Amino acid sequence: MTKSDINAIIHAELDAAQAARAAGNEGRARVHARRAAGKAAEIYRTVYFPGGPRLNGFRHLQRIVADENLPGDLRAAAERLTVQVTPAHTLPHDDDPLEDARNLAAALLTRLPAED
Repeated sequence: MTKSDINAIIHAELDAAQAARAAGNEGRARVHARRAAGKAAEIYRTVYFPGGPRLNGFRHLQRIVADENLPGDLRAAAERLTVQVTPAHTLPHDDDPLEDARNLAAALLTRLPAED
């Protein structure tokens, strides 16, 4: 899979997140944002930790949270994307999950080695 393919998958999820938000479905928007960030986390971890366990995107995000080699702001964004909603179906923070996903995905993809 090329960087172009990966970018297309991530952007499709982010576009779906934005469309869900525009339709008033914030829960679905968060799901798509988390899937976009999870895909970037999966690719990043596959490159730097080959042979690791097969995990879903959510679990890869949890591994990003624990990766002390990454800057704190990226780990915090991954943590916010994995936090559970409250019983009132709201997030326990004011940060925008779409923005967290965009920033995290961009930062992780930037850290991938250049294609030959």
